[in-house]
Amino acid sequence: MKSEQQIAKDQELAQKVFNANVRAVMANKQGKEIIWSILSLCGIYSSIPGKFAAGERNVGLGIIDILDEADPTLYANLILENIENERQD
Repeated sequence: MKSEQQIAKDQELAQKVFNANVRAVMANKQGKEIIWSILSLCGIYSSIPGKFAAGERNVGLGIIDILDEADPTLYANLILENIENERQD
């Protein structure tokens, strides 16, 4: 049986690996496009009222939290890149 200390170490390692995977997804254009599309589907930038919309938005906020934990600059850079892309279109 693992000690609490070993369980904590395992969890920390798992989080580090997960964060590295998030950074890898966000390191390429395709990954960024997918994450942006998911956030858009979650209604992060919408003000539609209702419980269902609030639930969708909550999922999107969870994704933003994941990005922020992996690297606090990921979400801000994603927004800036999408603003720039919209200007070019």
